[in-house]
Amino acid sequence: MWRSASQLLNMRTIFTEPQQTSLQSFAPEQFNSFDFEAVLPLTVFFLLWKTACFFFEIIAQRSKTEFYTNLPPQPESFFFATNCSWRPPVLPEFSSSIMDLAHFIDHTLLKPDSSSNHIKLLCEEAIQYQFAAVCVPPYYVKDVAHWLEKSPVKIATVVGFPLGYAATAAKVEEIKRAIDEGADELDAVVNICAVKNGNWNFVKNEIDSLTTASHMRGKMVKVILETGLLVEKEIFKLCDICTEAQVDFVKTSTGFAQQGATVEVISLLRGRLPKSIKIKASGGIRDRQFAEQLIQAGAERIGTSAGVQLVSGTAVTN
Repeated sequence: MWRSASQLLNMRTIFTEPQQTSLQSFAPEQFNSFDFEAVLPLTVFFLLWKTACFFFEIIAQRSKTEFYTNLPPQPESFFFATNCSWRPPVLPEFSSSIMDLAHFIDHTLLKPDSSSNHIKLLCEEAIQYQFAAVCVPPYYVKDVAHWLEKSPVKIATVVGFPLGYAATAAKVEEIKRAIDEGADELDAVVNICAVKNGNWNFVKNEIDSLTTASHMRGKMVKVILETGLLVEKEIFKLCDICTEAQVDFVKTSTGFAQQGATVEVISLLRGRLPKSIKIKASGGIRDRQFAEQLIQAGAERIGTSAGVQLVSGTAVTN
C-alpha cells in the first residue's frame, strides 16, 4: 500500500528529531568536569613502579649470571643433587694474550713439496687457534676454500712467487685465477730486477695493475718488497709507489731470501707509509718474543710457518 506524503513526513520527523535532541543535549562542558589532577599522581606512580620492576629484573639477571660464571667447578653429582640444569660455561682453550697474537698470524706453508695432507693440517690448526689467515700455494686454493668454507679464517696465496720477475700480465692472470678459486688476499712479489735497474715506471705500472686486479674483485693485495735485497733508498721509493697505488699491505719478505723481517725494517716502513697501509712481517719469525717486537714496531700481520709454536710456547724443531 502506498503511503501518503504526510505519513512519510511524520516518520521522518520521528527518526530525525531524537538524534538532533541527543546531539544538542551532549554538551562539551561535560568534558571539563573530568578531574585530571586527581588521576595524575596515580599515573606517575604506575609508571615509576613499572620502571623500577624493569631495572630490578635486569639487576637480578646480571647477578645470577655473575654468580654462576664465578662458581668454582663442581662435580656432576652437585647439579643432579640441586636439581639444576645449568652447567658451567666452557672456557676458551687459550688465554687472551695467546688469542691476541693468533689474530696477527698468517699461518703459512709454501714449501714446494707440501702435500694435500700438510695443507689440510694447516687449515685445521688455523681454525683451532683462530689465526687471521692461511697462506698456501696457488695449487691448493680451491681445496682450502672448501675446507675453510664455514670458517672466518681468510685464504691468502702468493703471486709471482718467490722471485717476482714474471711478466705483469702473468701476475694479473694469477690473481684472477686465485680469486676465482676462493682467495681473499693476494701476496704479490714486486719485480726486483726492475727495482735494481731503477725502472720505476715499470714498477709503478705493475703495482697499479696488481692492485687494480685485486680491488676490482673486492680482495686485498699485499706487495712483497723483499727488503733483504734492497737498500734504504729503494725501500722508500717502493713505499711511495705503494702509497700512490693504495695497496692494502706492504710485506717485508718472501721467506726465501737470506734475510727476512727485522724490527729495524718494520720501523722504517711504518715511518714511511701512511696508516691506511698495513705492514706484514715475514721471513725467519720463529720466536714469540721476536713476533711481539715486530708487532710493537708496527707490524699488523705476521707471516710464519711456526704459528702453532708461537702461540703455544713450544720450541721450534726445524
